[in-house]
Amino acid sequence: MSKVEVIFYWLAVLLYAGSLFMSAVKIIWKKEQGRLDLYLATAGFLAHTAALLYRWYRVGHGPYVDFAEVVPADAWAGMAGFLWLCYYKPRFRTLLLFVAPATMLALGAAVLNSDQMESIPLTYRSFWLYLHVLFAKLAYGSALLAAGTGAYYLLHKRKGNNVAEVDDLTYRFLALAFLMLAIMMITGALWANQSWGRYWAWDPVETWAMISWLIYGLVLHLRFTYGWRGEKAAWLAIGAFVLIIFAYFGVPYIYQSIHEHLK
Repeated sequence: MSKVEVIFYWLAVLLYAGSLFMSAVKIIWKKEQGRLDLYLATAGFLAHTAALLYRWYRVGHGPYVDFAEVVPADAWAGMAGFLWLCYYKPRFRTLLLFVAPATMLALGAAVLNSDQMESIPLTYRSFWLYLHVLFAKLAYGSALLAAGTGAYYLLHKRKGNNVAEVDDLTYRFLALAFLMLAIMMITGALWANQSWGRYWAWDPVETWAMISWLIYGLVLHLRFTYGWRGEKAAWLAIGAFVLIIFAYFGVPYIYQSIHEHLK
């Protein structure tokens, strides 16, 4: 990882930390500070974006080869979705208390584990891979938003606030995550066939991705068939997101996989 990337990443961490502090000031100490927390998070996101774009320019490929690229890119997708949600529905800014620390940890881990391969094999230069990566990011971002709105629902329901709209948003993000996971698996299978002559090999990450997709389908089924809404849906959204994190980052540490770059 170049010095320019490191500087941008640590600048992003500093700005995210500032947004976290201002959010805590508002929530814990009940001191109004306008939208400063959101503006600091946005500035951090711009520094985060600059680091990813510079690396893309420097190494000649997108952020999908090794840990130092994949993790910051996933954190970027999550933060992008979160900021969109906050500008669309400012009430969700309180979730900065959860999103900012997770993003800071992801960037710190990437910087500290940056001495990895930057060149890519020919199999990584594929149109289907680009689509596979794109929809993987969209799936992760949608799952994060579903879990975030689920957490918001649980926190504010107990305060007696009206959170019916939040429950509806959680459902929408769950449905989007289900769709994005499906397209991610389809494009991944097409890439695998192009590169290795098979669509599916029961690779551990492939298998757990399918399990995650089935779980999201089950959550939607329970909502439509048995009316599992509100707190049940919120807890399921959070649990399903934890499963995605395990499938994406935990499985490669446990099993041998073609997705070794996620380590």
